[in-house]
Amino acid sequence: MAEISNKGNPIYDYSKVDPYGTQAFITNFTSPTDIEELEYFLHDQGGTNLDMLIEDYNEGVEWSVHNRANIGNIVFFMCAKTSWDTRHVGGLRKIAREEGNIALQRFADAQYQKYKKYAGKILAVGQITESPYEIPPQYYGQRSQWFALIDNIILLSNPVDISKFKDFIMVSRTSSITKLTPSQTASLMEMIQRDNPDNFKI
Repeated sequence: MAEISNKGNPIYDYSKVDPYGTQAFITNFTSPTDIEELEYFLHDQGGTNLDMLIEDYNEGVEWSVHNRANIGNIVFFMCAKTSWDTRHVGGLRKIAREEGNIALQRFADAQYQKYKKYAGKILAVGQITESPYEIPPQYYGQRSQWFALIDNIILLSNPVDISKFKDFIMVSRTSSITKLTPSQTASLMEMIQRDNPDNFKI
């Protein structure tokens, strides 16, 4: 049996996952796109979605999923390739400086470095462990959104860049979710385990 470790904490054994019997998808998340959203993450949330993932992974995270997701689905967390550019947190650094908001500026600078580090990379693998639930449309514009608790998270020692799997997976440009076929799941999981021997010890 493979021993899976995440900074010394044994968790779910992903080597036992049958890609032909388990659905999987990539969730491609990004950074804030306007200054109000950045202020919300700083003052109300104490951090961005990336902070939540890399700091709270041992406790599981509430995350957006597709509307047909189920308990047991495998989730690959990917930081969007453009998440640190001028349309996102890269541009918000300038706005924070212009406003003279020191606390917000420091927060934006720190987020910029984090998103730049992980941009275009899969940095974690997790599993849906509770039934997804729907948030009504009034909270998210015209459409409702689905969320679920994702646990058994492995934060990868060596995040996997999109350049390594773009030949067999086309990450959606119109949705944050990219559903994977069984063969794509098997190939991606094999690549991740090979590049992260410290997280997946056999």
